Amino acid sequence: MSLHCRGSAIFLTFLAVFFFAREATAQQPAPAASGARILLLPRRIVSGERATLAVLDVNGRLTPGVTVNFSNGDRLTTDVTGRALFVAPLNPGVIFGSIAGRTGRVATAILSASEAASASIEVSSTPRVASLTDRFEIFGKSFCGDADANQVTIAGQPAIVLASSPAALVVLPPSELQPGSAAVEVSCAKRHSSEFSATFVGLELEAALAPDTCYVCDVDSGKAMDPLMSFGGADKTYFSTGPNILGWGMAAAFGVKVARPDQPVVSVVGDGSFCFSGPQPLWSQARYRVPVMNIVLNNRSYNNERNRIWAFGGRQFKTGRDMTCYIGSPDVDYVKAAGAFGVEGEAVKEPGALKAAIGRAQRVIADGRPYLLDIHTQRDGIGAASTWHPVYSVADIRTRRV
Repeated sequence: MSLHCRGSAIFLTFLAVFFFAREATAQQPAPAASGARILLLPRRIVSGERATLAVLDVNGRLTPGVTVNFSNGDRLTTDVTGRALFVAPLNPGVIFGSIAGRTGRVATAILSASEAASASIEVSSTPRVASLTDRFEIFGKSFCGDADANQVTIAGQPAIVLASSPAALVVLPPSELQPGSAAVEVSCAKRHSSEFSATFVGLELEAALAPDTCYVCDVDSGKAMDPLMSFGGADKTYFSTGPNILGWGMAAAFGVKVARPDQPVVSVVGDGSFCFSGPQPLWSQARYRVPVMNIVLNNRSYNNERNRIWAFGGRQFKTGRDMTCYIGSPDVDYVKAAGAFGVEGEAVKEPGALKAAIGRAQRVIADGRPYLLDIHTQRDGIGAASTWHPVYSVADIRTRRV
């Protein structure tokens, strides 16, 4: 089983996102609509049936008073709970939603009534591994379009349904949930699903880092972990760039460590970023004994690129076939790549292995040498489960065996 975390994200040790709970919401001022950043739209909705969307601010809080525009001309505003109930268009196909005044849009597939029909709740797809602290999706049939009409329990504890349709749920785990395998059940209007299980995990990077750590962030989907880490003042220093730049992180971490040799430096890159830059900065780290902790968030995908491409619909979205963004088959062995350039490292594939792996990295760094952790993480968003890629062999089209 691979270790998974959101969008390639590393989270605080079992930190609960408590602010989604209604009790906490009632005690805090409502987030300003101008801070809205994330539109949670069920990935599948059903023709003519009700559905619920949600909008979150940059800190992950449900945000009221936000206008959401749809590509068919419909417009609605989130209510005091930060959500909005709507009716799906009648014509099957693809529709896009966006937060008014912000770039980017989210696609959802409109299924016909016959595609989603079922007399009982059926769960067709759910993540095998999910984060303790972040939302996950459940796909199936016969859920309730009104989010509050669905009851999802995980290990017997009620979860929060943020967005829903008869074919999809977006669920936040209970704040008291402990890591490990847990039974999940879904019910709605006296209909009940069969029990299924998922493994919920949390990671421990924040707790392991010294207060003055320099954190060099060259990730895209992995930025979801940033709000859960402390920066500024006497705490950790954050190094990043503007948008649309990838592949600079390991080289920049080299420079940060040269400039600040007495502070810990952690370079966090996605596997896509690693492939953009290549491992050459590791050779420089090894030659000049630059003790940096290099973390590769490995979900075998240009994850956010796939989400952006598929958000426009088109044949890839409709067929579920990723033409360009799956970085697997063969999988890249980042530990071997690091070793070829003189840097020790290890892969982290199990939740329980992370804490000890960070400890080993810190001991090597204390000795004056760089280290690499290849942490296997989850693909998320549109088409995340697909590992399809074009199959092509130049060897097979040869007319000579040369």
